[in-house]
Order: sequence, then C-alpha cells, then structure tokens
Amino acid sequence: MKKVFVTGMGIITALGKGIDANLNALKYGRSGIGPIENLNTLYKDEYLAAEIKLSNTELSAFTPNLKDLNKTTRGQLLSIIAAEEALEMAGLNTDEIRELPLIAGNTVASMDETEKNYRDYKTAEPYYFNEAHSGGETTRKTAEYFGIEAMNTTINTACSSSANAIIFGMRLIQSGRAKRVLVGGSDPFTKFSLNGFLSLKIYDPGMCRPFDAEREGLNLGEGAAFLVLESEEVAAGKTKYAELLGYANRNDAFHASASSPDGEGAYLTMKQAIGMSGLKPGQIDFVHTHGTATPNNDESELTAMRRIFGTQLPAFASSKSYTGHTLGGAGSVNAIFSILTMQHSFLFPNLNFKTPMEPGISPVSELRENVNINYVISNAFGFGGNNSSLVFGKGGRDD
Repeated sequence: MKKVFVTGMGIITALGKGIDANLNALKYGRSGIGPIENLNTLYKDEYLAAEIKLSNTELSAFTPNLKDLNKTTRGQLLSIIAAEEALEMAGLNTDEIRELPLIAGNTVASMDETEKNYRDYKTAEPYYFNEAHSGGETTRKTAEYFGIEAMNTTINTACSSSANAIIFGMRLIQSGRAKRVLVGGSDPFTKFSLNGFLSLKIYDPGMCRPFDAEREGLNLGEGAAFLVLESEEVAAGKTKYAELLGYANRNDAFHASASSPDGEGAYLTMKQAIGMSGLKPGQIDFVHTHGTATPNNDESELTAMRRIFGTQLPAFASSKSYTGHTLGGAGSVNAIFSILTMQHSFLFPNLNFKTPMEPGISPVSELRENVNINYVISNAFGFGGNNSSLVFGKGGRDD
C-alpha cells in the first residue's frame, strides 16, 4: 500500500489565522468562544460562539489576487486563506498547483449570503448568492483562485465532511489517480446553523464543556483547514509533518441527529481505522475526540472508546472548547490539531472540564508538555451517523 504524507497545513479559526496562532492558543488554553459580534441575529446577547472577528472586507486583505469581493462569500474567503497557507507550506510551484486535485467539505457553504438576500430575490436583479448557495461553488471558487485545473469535488456529510475529504484524497493517491491532493473544508457561522442547533436544544448558552458531567451542549464556530497530502514518491526530500496511516467511515444508521447510545458507529470507525493502520489499540497515544459537549455525543463517544481501549484509555481531549463546532471544517481542524500534538510533543487541555462523567475517566485537563506522541486518532462524527476516524503517525524530515 502506498504511503501518504502530510506536507502542508493551513488553518483559520476564531483562535487566529495560521498554524502558529492556533498552536499558541492551544498551548496557552485560550478559547475563541465569546459574545456574538459579527452575525446579525436576534440571539446575539443570549448565546456565545467562536467567530473570527474580521469582516469579509478585512478577510479579503489576505486574498490580494481576489477579482471580485462582491462575488466571494465568507466561506469561500476562509477556504482560500487556509488553502493558501497549506500550499505555501508544501512548497508547491504553479505547475504542481494547476494539476492538484481539490477535495473540500462544507455543510452550510454560503448560507450567510443567502440569509442576507433571500427575501427579495424574486423582485431584484439576480444575485450571486443564487449560484453561491451550492456547496460546490465554494470548492470551485477556491480552485479558480489558485488556478487549479484538475478535478475538484465537494463532500457534504455534515460534521464529518472534511474528514471524508481527507479520506477521499488518500484513496486517490493510493489508487494511483493522483500523486498529491489538497483536502480540507470550511464553513462560516450563520443564522441558519445557529437556529438549527437551538431548535435541537443542544446549544449551551455559556461555554461548552466537553466530557463534563454537567455539560449542556455545544457552541458553534467558523473556520477552515486544509492539508496537502503527497505520495512517498513526490514527498521525497520534504518535511513530512505526519503520515496518514489509516482511515474509516462507518454509519450506525441509528438516528438523523443523534449517536447510538452504545457508540456503535464511533466504535466501528475507530476499530477499522486502527486496523488499517496496522497498529494495536494500545499504541494510540492520543485521541482527538469529536467531543461536541452535547449529552448524547460525549456519552456515545466515551462508550465507544471504552469498547476499543478497555479500562486503559489513551489521553483524549476535544478542541471544540477552543474553536466551537466548525461543522464542515471540523474534521480537518481536528486533523491539524492532532498533527500539531505530535509535531510539538504536547497535549492541549480540554477547557472548562470540572466533573468526570465517570469515576477515573477524564480528558486532558491541563497542558502537558514534552510528551512523546507517536500515533493519534482524529475523530469527526456527523449527523445521520456518518462517522469518520483518521489515524496519523509522527512525521519527520528525510535524511
């Protein structure tokens, strides 16, 4: 089986723009969750979210080659910004980028633009939002910005979207259809998503508390994260930030928006991903959980981990208490954070944790440095039971 390496990463979240800003926030326990400022919602003073505190105009300062800001939505801007950092880190030239397949995930795409214009769309001139409403337009716009002429496609499997984009990219390389790929995902914070989660009654009015016995629900966020994956052949001589060793996508078909109480879907996907990697469960050093802080998800995911690892769970934590739930971007955000723990030998604290769900079982609750982490699992679980797990191994530089 062909080896697949991560040679580039790029990210923008409420923690900041770029790998360094996000790494520092994780190390210093700085959350991006706070009062809602940008989104014009009736619930602005009632709930918290992890917004990127920049307007679209301010974000466009990071995209100098953009031709028309009026026809570029927030989700597209976030996607372009994160993808550019990943491409620069991978050191790809213009010809290599042109031939680069782009696989991207999102869920609400450009719903923020639709929300602004849908009331008068029948009487006004055609808006770009009609076209931008499609999730595929975010991917196409990103490809256009970088001059990518190879295949591009979009995956929407709810909160596992960008994890599945990573899986798709790995399969393209392993099958010989591509030597390198750009994979990841993005989503903006919208009224549509906020109202939707409020209707499900799983939104915490305060700071979310993953894996805490008193948890009440999630906080939403926004952002984008992309990775460049390359085959061993074309990655020769490059810094390899991680090796993608295994993956799985399984569906427990239990409920439209809830995980199975016995954690069947999460159990199956982690078990299969570990099996594909050739590792044993005991070799996993860290699990970056999906960890939404909803009563259902955390109970289900913890049950699945106990089924996999028994009573000796590896270190685990959720970064949702930093970035909020970034929906379509969550899988690739988790993947990058997982890689950073190996690269920089640390474990970030699971913020806001106080009370264990079960005696003796707690997430990482304080910063741990100088920790040797060789293998990690990155989880992303979506509505409809669409569950994905990725297994990464520590990277390095060729001799």
